[in-house]
Amino acid sequence: MTKKGPEHIGKILEKILNKIEKRQEEKLEFSKILENLNLVLGKKISAHVKPYKVYKKKLILLVNAPAYLQELLFKKERIIEAVNNTFGKEIIREVNFRVGE
Repeated sequence: MTKKGPEHIGKILEKILNKIEKRQEEKLEFSKILENLNLVLGKKISAHVKPYKVYKKKLILLVNAPAYLQELLFKKERIIEAVNNTFGKEIIREVNFRVGE
């Protein structure tokens, strides 16, 4: 219910469907990012990296060892460029790394 009174059920359902579509698009983007990371990083390094989430144009990656984190810091710009080239638009502006499983 809004301040003006009850809201039409059609508008409520439309809002819900829009949210669902947006989430599905985000999941599709995330899977494309994962595929692209494997190509950019190579099999050896990508085995130690897991995408955690994309939030406000930041890609957060979990790395299972500090040594690989150090190596990834040097590839930061390549990762951003490769992901954005895949989509043909700016999806991410920044990459952050965290040590974790």
